[in-house]
Parts: sequence; C-alpha cells; structure tokens
Amino acid sequence: MAIQMHDEMYETEKALLNAYGFFWKKKGENKFILEDRYGDLIDKMQAINDIKDKRVAKLPTQCYLDRPAAILWAKTMDIARPMYLDTECTGLKEKDVVIQIGIKDHVGDTILNTLVHNDGVPIAKEAQDTHHISEDMLEDAPSFTEVWHIVQQVLRCHKVVIYNSRYDIKMLRQTYAHHGLDFPSEDMLDVHCLMRRYAEYHGETYPGGSSYVSQKLEKACEEFGIEPGGHDALADAEATRQLLIAIARS
Repeated sequence: MAIQMHDEMYETEKALLNAYGFFWKKKGENKFILEDRYGDLIDKMQAINDIKDKRVAKLPTQCYLDRPAAILWAKTMDIARPMYLDTECTGLKEKDVVIQIGIKDHVGDTILNTLVHNDGVPIAKEAQDTHHISEDMLEDAPSFTEVWHIVQQVLRCHKVVIYNSRYDIKMLRQTYAHHGLDFPSEDMLDVHCLMRRYAEYHGETYPGGSSYVSQKLEKACEEFGIEPGGHDALADAEATRQLLIAIARS
C-alpha cells in the first residue's frame, strides 16, 4: 500500500512539473536531472516553488494532444504567419554559443542567414562533425552583437516556430549572456516547438503510452518527402516551415 501511494504521489508530481514545462531527463544509468522548458537545469523544489508562486506559466494543453489536434494546431499556426528559426552552435555545454542563425518568414523569404563569430569559445569536435562549421569559417563572421537586434525583434514581435525549441532557446539565452545582453523575458516570447507537435502527429509513444517519442527533423522530413536541412541553420529553418505546412495540409 505504501509503495502504491508513493508511486501515485510521484506520478502526480511528475504530471504537475510536466504541465508547467519541467521535465526529468536521464543522465547515466541511475541518475535523473530536471530541466525547464528551455533545457536549463533546475532544482525540483525551485521548480515547485516557481509553480506555487506563479513565476512560470502553464504550457498550452496542445502539448499533450494527439494527431488531429496536432493538425489543427499546425493549421492555426500557419494562418498566424509565424517566423521559423534555427541555430547551429559550438557544442551542447553551458558555455557554448550560437555560431550560425537562420530565420525564414511564413512564405519562405529569408530574414537572417549568417555565421556568427564564436568569440573565443572553441567548437567541439562532435558539433563540427555535425554542422561542418570550422573556426576558420568564422574568422570574418559578424559578432553576435552585430546581429542580435534582428533576433531580438523576431523573438519579441512574432510567433516563432522552432524544431526542438528547448535546445535553440537555451543556446540563444547562453549566447545573450556571453555577450552581456538581456534575453527577452518569458512573457515576451511566443515560441512553439514543432518537434513536440510532430511527435504527437507521428504517434510513437514510450512504453505505457505516457508520452510521445521525439523524432529527428530528418525523419519528420522523410515522412513528407521534404528536403532535410543537413544541419545548416537556414536550410533547417526552411525544412521546419515546410514540415508545418505539410502537417497542416495532411
């Protein structure tokens, strides 16, 4: 009975955290960490206190819906004429920064397509093997401080669709901080994660059916015959745009 009660309390607590954008992530065989909706580490009690004190907003209920709802969301989002954003970075760690940004508008016109100087942050081998951006390629690239106003305007004034928004928003926040810039507050952001919506559309669930399995952008593109971006920021932003339209029309 005690074990059953403990399990029920855990599931209730987990559901509460998930509803407000906090997710447990496995790190190692027996270790789990808690991340917020942007992929930043957070203490569990801090997360619960943020919820109690209303310092964090509840995620839209669409995050937990199925294929018909994902299609409806995509139709609604397409009508809203969002921007589409993607980044490539020096790596995945807390000190890594953005080194390429691509932004497309709702009809596919390019808003921003640029490499960004790494400002002394080394590019991890694993990252370079993925996006093939070398430090030599960044030698004459603009600093983030030269292009950040475009990113800022897009984030503050538009709905923004990103494939795996937790990753890109986290890396942008780190890049802002690296350059001493203030990242827009949460109430100014209207960011939507197409990776989660596609997971709902695709329908693959973890054992027990408690949540959907996230899929890579390449796999999602393959389902609809869309040219994958190949880890080029602008091409991935365009692939994201085409994917949302394809889901909306399915």
